[in-house]
Amino acid sequence: MLQDRPELDVHLRIPWDTFWVLTSSRVVSGMGGVSGILPSEILVHLQWLGIREHTLQDILFRQVLAMDGVYLKWQSDKAEQRRNTK
Repeated sequence: MLQDRPELDVHLRIPWDTFWVLTSSRVVSGMGGVSGILPSEILVHLQWLGIREHTLQDILFRQVLAMDGVYLKWQSDKAEQRRNTK
C-alpha cells in the first residue's frame, strides 16, 4: 500500500529531488541520445535551494553527478540492447 512505501532519508532528499528536477533540462540529440545534466545547472539549483555552504554544495554536487552517471549508463545500455535486437 502507498502508506507502507519506503521513504528516503532526509540526507538523500536534496540530491534525489535535484536529480529529478534537472533531468528535464537534458539536451536530447537528434540521434536519440541524452546529455548529462550540466554542472552549472546543478550549482544554480543548489543555490536556488539556499545551499550556500561550499562543502555541502560540493557533496550534493558530487551526489547528483554520480546519480546522473548511473542514469546515463542505463540509457546507454538500453540503446545498445535496442541496437542488438534489430
